[in-house]
Amino acid sequence: MSTLEQLLKPISEAVPCGEDMAFSPELDAIAQARKADDPSLEQGAWVTTLKEADWKFVAKRCAALIETRSKDLQLAVWLAEANAKTAGLRGLGEALELIAALCERYWDGLYPLPDEDGFERRIGNLSWIAARVPQLAAECPVTEGAAFSMRDIETARTHGADAIADIEAARKRTSKAFYAALVADGTYCLDVLVALEQAVDARLGADGPSFGNARSALQNLVHFATPAAG
Repeated sequence: MSTLEQLLKPISEAVPCGEDMAFSPELDAIAQARKADDPSLEQGAWVTTLKEADWKFVAKRCAALIETRSKDLQLAVWLAEANAKTAGLRGLGEALELIAALCERYWDGLYPLPDEDGFERRIGNLSWIAARVPQLAAECPVTEGAAFSMRDIETARTHGADAIADIEAARKRTSKAFYAALVADGTYCLDVLVALEQAVDARLGADGPSFGNARSALQNLVHFATPAAG
């Protein structure tokens, strides 16, 4: 991913936020790359190769378009999702920091622009990432090797002692360095989430989305990892 400052440079002096790419083939290509088949669904008689999301493509294209073509919240929230998938909590935090900075620096011209419904489209983008962060945090590996997640831990609690024992064994095999990094990255995400929340509240007030669930999910990760971080 480009550096934060590269992504925040104006597209041009005349048009700092660049162009509206809402209906462009570039966004269509990213939307297609995000799609994946559900492996839990029945395939019937004809078994085909399941489509997987191309998160590296999504991350690369979103970053490139934000840097060179358009300061756009849709691109930024998709980048946050793709970064979490490809670079974990650190990548998620970097994209959340970008979203906060875009709101701070470019609010007046940031895409999507307000329309007859006001800032509803921007609110929609921000609400989407606020709801997506808990899901992404729940998928984050919290053990090395056999990589279990917080979601796996919640599932194990409904499947009895054997499932819990497997996770506990993986946790004991996981290094202190892994947990120290998890605590650092989780804390970084929390810090930039606070900055994003403040930036949004300053501009949207009560109309802005709540980031409470996102904050709680990240706090749970940090709380889980801290005792083992040494």
